[in-house]
Amino acid sequence: MKHHKVFILIDSGSTHKFIERHLAQEIHCYVQPVNNFQILAANGFMMYCGGRCENVKLEMGDYRLKSHMFTIDMGGCDIVLGAEWISNLGLITMDFQELYMNFTQDSQNHTLDDLQVGSPEITNSHRMEKLVKKGHYDIISHFVPFKEFNILTQKSIQTCR
Repeated sequence: MKHHKVFILIDSGSTHKFIERHLAQEIHCYVQPVNNFQILAANGFMMYCGGRCENVKLEMGDYRLKSHMFTIDMGGCDIVLGAEWISNLGLITMDFQELYMNFTQDSQNHTLDDLQVGSPEITNSHRMEKLVKKGHYDIISHFVPFKEFNILTQKSIQTCR
């Protein structure tokens, strides 16, 4: 089975679901072109969306998600699940001390546990300047990956059946 470990950010401050452009290419995702779609990053800069990756399949514990995601160059994490995803979960329980997230969807209870919350990292001005020049603005201001999860490729889905 061909699984890819990915870092996912669950971010209520993001509007949509996003996937790192390089990861979308690596998993051979069909990317539907989108016209003139820009994203306002947390730092106020505009980022261009490379397209929409169709039917991305994620497995997080016993929870499975199949959805489209917009491709962007973000660095820092591989996938962002934003308010669009969160708003469909219904009541959510999050425990930041025990590091788990619990929700019910389609009458099934799901727990994402053993979440890893990154601690803030102090960086020097030289490193920050390099990140800004590379266009990784959100790493500086916003991204904190939670945990490694599996992204299922078309090949691994077929072997699971």
